[in-house]
Amino acid sequence: MDYSYYDYGTTAPIDSFGDEAMILGLGVFLVAILGFATLMIIFNLICEWKIFVKAGEKGWKVLIPIYSSIVLYKIIGLSPYLLFIYLAAFIPTIGSIAIYALGIVQNVFLGKAFKKDAGFIVGLVLLPIVFLPMLAFGKSEYQLEK
Repeated sequence: MDYSYYDYGTTAPIDSFGDEAMILGLGVFLVAILGFATLMIIFNLICEWKIFVKAGEKGWKVLIPIYSSIVLYKIIGLSPYLLFIYLAAFIPTIGSIAIYALGIVQNVFLGKAFKKDAGFIVGLVLLPIVFLPMLAFGKSEYQLEK
């Protein structure tokens, strides 16, 4: 049987349309993910702004990247020099562990600065997307003892 009249190098029209639709769908998906991430960042900034205001700091300080971390450490009673631990990120495994540990310590001290119980602090460590807004918009008051 002679199969020379079949052209195996081309695709059917439905396949070429499928490729274009897949690329379009991927683009829409990526734009949706970026939009959601942008909304989450804005929501996190609003929550941090409210926490700064509750602690007696000006809210705009949350918009300046490194300075906001220094102010946050001042609010929760930690030394700003601990931020140098972020330089450990250049050490592959130990750096990641150090940064995660610093994040846990930061959330624990944030909960203690607002006189929250251990259950709330565990929630703040494990689900900050839920407990940070509760801290920001709730009735809790800043009560760090100096």
